[in-house]
Amino acid sequence: MTAVVIPLIVLYFDLAQGERLKFTDQEGSLKSYALTFATLGGIAGAAGALCIIFSIKYGGSPLYVAPLVFAGAPIVNAIVSLLWHPPKEGGGPEVMPGWLMFAAGILLAAVGAGLVLYSKGYIERKAAAVRQEKAKLTALAAMSNDPPPSTATPPSTDIKTV
Repeated sequence: MTAVVIPLIVLYFDLAQGERLKFTDQEGSLKSYALTFATLGGIAGAAGALCIIFSIKYGGSPLYVAPLVFAGAPIVNAIVSLLWHPPKEGGGPEVMPGWLMFAAGILLAAVGAGLVLYSKGYIERKAAAVRQEKAKLTALAAMSNDPPPSTATPPSTDIKTV
């Protein structure tokens, strides 16, 4: 609701510094091209959000899904935008610093998502090893009829007199 209603109010009451909510162009004809792509973009966004919900509901871990979505979406968006609307300047030397920053941003986003996914796998392997070690100690304690080892140190029973 907020992504649709608030922008409509802002645009309708001309609170966006001269941007008005108009569905017609200078000649008065309907901007069907813009409305079509805005609608398709909204549908694609809603479908993407639904896919994220389904991926988590049907077994996907949020620790895997979130980095893929939040690092992958801007990368895909930037690449599609460049392909759809290539810059007129091209690759001249005056725009090369911008291209280098763009490439560095994409690379850093991909590396960040990869590191999150890698560390998640590392954490899961370590947690499984700890669980396996605890199960082994519990099984050994049960076989020897001793109480299982606790993590807390037992209180001292020695009384020292001065």
